[in-house]
Amino acid sequence: MAWKLTGDVEEFLARADAFLRADPVANTVPLTVTKAIRAQGPGLFPKALFGWWTAGGDVAGTCVWTGGVPGHAQRDAGARGA
Repeated sequence: MAWKLTGDVEEFLARADAFLRADPVANTVPLTVTKAIRAQGPGLFPKALFGWWTAGGDVAGTCVWTGGVPGHAQRDAGARGA
């Protein structure tokens, strides 16, 4: 099976939530990111992508890309005097 990608946090969690919660320590980052997006809205990471890989019909892996945080590069450059 190929990776499935979506920008919809709810679609991602509908497919991958059980997989993520089965090992919350290993999946701390995706669980934290999805919780934050649910609480604060999709504007938190407007370019976020979520993915899952299935094997035998079950989710066997996930990925989360937040798309970066707008403004950090400019703020960091200003702090360095660039």
